[in-house]
Amino acid sequence: PQGLIHLCLESNCEEVHEFAVKALRANDAFLKDLPTELLVELLRRPYVVTARLAFELAKDRYDANNPDLMLVAAMATCPVVDARKQAFEWIAANRAAFTQDAEFVASLLLCPHDDTQQAAKELLAAAVLSKDVAQAVIGRILVHLLQDWPKAAPEVEARKKTDADDEDDEEEYDGYE
Repeated sequence: PQGLIHLCLESNCEEVHEFAVKALRANDAFLKDLPTELLVELLRRPYVVTARLAFELAKDRYDANNPDLMLVAAMATCPVVDARKQAFEWIAANRAAFTQDAEFVASLLLCPHDDTQQAAKELLAAAVLSKDVAQAVIGRILVHLLQDWPKAAPEVEARKKTDADDEDDEEEYDGYE
C-alpha cells in the first residue's frame, strides 16, 4: 500500500491515480492508519479520485472541538466540490477557531476555486481579525503575489511596450486640423 500512496503523491497521470485509489480502497486497515499530514497532501493533489478518497477519510477524523486547521484548509481548497462544501460547513460552525489563523485565512483567499474565495469573503465579512492576524494575512498574500511576479513579468513587460508604442503614436498625432 505504501507504493500506491507514493503513486498518488508523485504521479501526474489520471489513470495511475484511478488504479492506485482503486487498490487502496481494498486496504481499509491501512487507510485508517494514514497520518493526517498524508491526507492533507492527498487532498492537495489535482486529481479528483485521489482527493475524494482523502476527503472520505478526513470526514471521519474531524473533531469539532479541536479542528485540524491544515486538514480543513486542504479540504476547502481541494478539487472535490463536496469536500469544499463540508469544509465551509465546519468553518461556519466554528468561525472563531478558523479566523485566528492567518495561514488558514490566506489559503482560502488565494484558492483558485470561486466557491472557496466566496466562502472566505463571507467568513471575513462576519469576522473581527486581530491586528496581528490581519497583518499576517496581508503579508502572506503579498508573498504569494511576489512569488508569482516572475510568471507575470513577461506579460507586464509586453503591456509596457504596448503602452510605450501607444504614447509614441499619440505624440505623432497632430489632430484633425
